[in-house]
Amino acid sequence: MALYKSAIFSLLKIPPPILMVIFFHAFGIAASWGMATAVALIVALFFFIPRVQPHYKPVPGFNTGIIGSMWRYSSGSYFVISVYGMAGIGYVWFAVQGVVCLYAILAMRARYRVRK
Repeated sequence: MALYKSAIFSLLKIPPPILMVIFFHAFGIAASWGMATAVALIVALFFFIPRVQPHYKPVPGFNTGIIGSMWRYSSGSYFVISVYGMAGIGYVWFAVQGVVCLYAILAMRARYRVRK
């Protein structure tokens, strides 16, 4: 199932950007990815999931905890843009990625500690 969903997503990412860039420029690339994701999700919900779980009914939900954490992240980005400009976002992004890499290394080291 995941293979078919990924195949649909990948095939739908190729032609739309070419067509949408002509009319929407850079937004066309992002919009084509969103459209490919939506089509792959709809195909998975209506064609693939009923084959695996015949009586599955998707129920939308609303999780305020996730929205709160996204809001803090987004508002932090807007704050960096307003104070440091667009270049500041790049610096912050690289700093965050460095911290994420260091955290992953430390977490792996703690998990797979070599004993002498």
